[in-house]
Amino acid sequence: METTDDPADSGAYPAGADPPYLPSWIDRFTTWLERLPFPRWFCYLGLWLALFLPYSGVKWWDGAYPFGTFNLFHLLLTGTSVYGLALMHYLDWSAGNALAAFRPVLTVDAKGYADLRYRLTTLPAWPTLWMSLLIGLWRGPSFLYHQDLFASLKLGTSTLALGLEIFFLCFLWAVAGAFVYHTFHQLRLVSQIYTSCTRINLFQQGPLYAFSHLTARTAFGVLLLNGVWAMAETATGQPLVLLETTLFFTLIALVTFLWPLRSVHAILAAEQQRLQDETTHRLATTFVELERRLDAGDLEAVSTLKTAIDSLRTKQEVIANRPTWPWQRDTARGVGAAAALPLVIWVIQRLLERFVFPS
Repeated sequence: METTDDPADSGAYPAGADPPYLPSWIDRFTTWLERLPFPRWFCYLGLWLALFLPYSGVKWWDGAYPFGTFNLFHLLLTGTSVYGLALMHYLDWSAGNALAAFRPVLTVDAKGYADLRYRLTTLPAWPTLWMSLLIGLWRGPSFLYHQDLFASLKLGTSTLALGLEIFFLCFLWAVAGAFVYHTFHQLRLVSQIYTSCTRINLFQQGPLYAFSHLTARTAFGVLLLNGVWAMAETATGQPLVLLETTLFFTLIALVTFLWPLRSVHAILAAEQQRLQDETTHRLATTFVELERRLDAGDLEAVSTLKTAIDSLRTKQEVIANRPTWPWQRDTARGVGAAAALPLVIWVIQRLLERFVFPS
């Protein structure tokens, strides 16, 4: 993550203060990785290769496929968990940057800022561990109940290969469990920041957009993986994911983008209504004064009041046109397009199966 000379900006906890909780195994891993003298992308690439190449070597050894060739499904099997770790690392970095951009409208002091940054970029140890174990041990071995797919996906080709596959799938689902908790933890905190730590100004919305970039990146991260698995199914012709799974993760991505921002939308809408009510009251008062001056024949004052009425009407129009959703239009369009991509791929695949390559 980016660091600066200001401890509050870097997210460092003040000297002598204890953090609210211990970091999770995910955070301990990313902290260790950041100490390595290599770019982060290189480290994650190396981790994926450390899983994929030995696994491919076992497949060459047991004759699952010819030496020097690779299997797309096995690439995804080993790469998805690494992608999940890298995505959480990236989202923590994005959350820190978003909080820094949001700081001009925060109502907390330096210690409160450091506390928010720690919570945004660090998962609590025990909930993360339990979520990882629960999902990993529950979902990981479930593929053993689908042995009808073993031949087409080249699973269980030897005892050693089966052992690796159980490990990979348990690890994949453990990372998935951690990611689900990471998303819930981080985006719930974003919602809390909007409702309890934010100075709202309808005419200063720039900083309010900061967290929409974080929620959009979270949604994009989910949708990217969703799209890759959908394209892999099209490329291999194998039932790697169900339509229900694609729809579920698409829905999760959209909720991820919208849910944390709904609270600030309500606050901005309430502020917009307050300003409109205030302006309407001033306009009504001005009209009363205008009628009084007309009755008195004070034409000079009438001209002044007419200018005031025009100004108040302009103010009403400006207030009405202020956006109350804290995102830029291009961000929302991008999320919508990304959400549609896996569904478009699925529709194209079904059309090809029916009209071009009928069975």
